[in-house]
Amino acid sequence: MTEYEIAVQIADTYMQAMSAGDFDRVVALYADDAILEDPVGSEVLSGKSAISDFYHSITGTQITCTRTGPVRYANRELVFPFECSMKAPGMNMTVSIIDHFVLNGDDKVVSMRAFWSQDTTTVES
Repeated sequence: MTEYEIAVQIADTYMQAMSAGDFDRVVALYADDAILEDPVGSEVLSGKSAISDFYHSITGTQITCTRTGPVRYANRELVFPFECSMKAPGMNMTVSIIDHFVLNGDDKVVSMRAFWSQDTTTVES
């Protein structure tokens, strides 16, 4: 498998696991010492435990994530656009996001930054 194919596989695994609500599988993509900033400008979370808590905090929300464009990859870094639709009682929300992952030599995510804001979010009640 080429490095690009590995990057695409990581992005697609992330989309599939998020959509399945399999947050343990999402967290398994991360290195133990990874950092997460979601959205960019928010508090940076450090370490797999904090990242696990972040993802598991959305348990009970029906989520569907779909990649909306190609993965772009260079020098162990990848970015990819996607939409994430979330449904919870009394709320439907769709967010257009671009994620930026940096990989280590073991193809684990060491840094994740999610680029989105209110301007890329649609909320329906």
